[in-house]
Amino acid sequence: MEIQELRKSFLEKRMKMKEVKGLSEMICRNIENLKVFKNAEKIMVYYPIKNEVDILPLIKKYLKEKTFALPKCDLNNRNLIPIKLNSLDEIKPAEFGIPIPVKEEIINPNELDLVLVPGVVFDMECYRLGYGYGFYDNFCKNLKAVKLGVAYDFQIIEKIPKRDVRLDMVISEKRTLISYPT
Repeated sequence: MEIQELRKSFLEKRMKMKEVKGLSEMICRNIENLKVFKNAEKIMVYYPIKNEVDILPLIKKYLKEKTFALPKCDLNNRNLIPIKLNSLDEIKPAEFGIPIPVKEEIINPNELDLVLVPGVVFDMECYRLGYGYGFYDNFCKNLKAVKLGVAYDFQIIEKIPKRDVRLDMVISEKRTLISYPT
């Protein structure tokens, strides 16, 4: 299956999902139980759109204990800028309608301990397929932080045909995949 067909097929499948809340709760619990999450102080998260795994309850639960950032799209460089999140009540729509904090306080990407990465499709070796703009690929390329793909289990396939940046881990409601150096 071609990349565009794969992306379209999985996006359509995700948009038709009925059990987003229940599966998202299970995935959030799995994230919470990860040592890398427990130890992380600065975490870049995402604001869920198009039926992505809803991690907002996880953010709300730990907002006082951890420093969170939401990604702002840097359209000129096709990259992401981590913006500190103080409250989920103080956000505004930005590029592609994706919310970011009203107060744009940038967090240095090198200070991040963990990045939760959304995607359309993931594979068994922790590669991901996103929406096709390359923002996360460019951001994650030289990042020191642990890169954790967040997925529903149906989004995990054997192998993505065209691969970009490899994540360190992928988590779903059923399993946690860890990438090992090849």
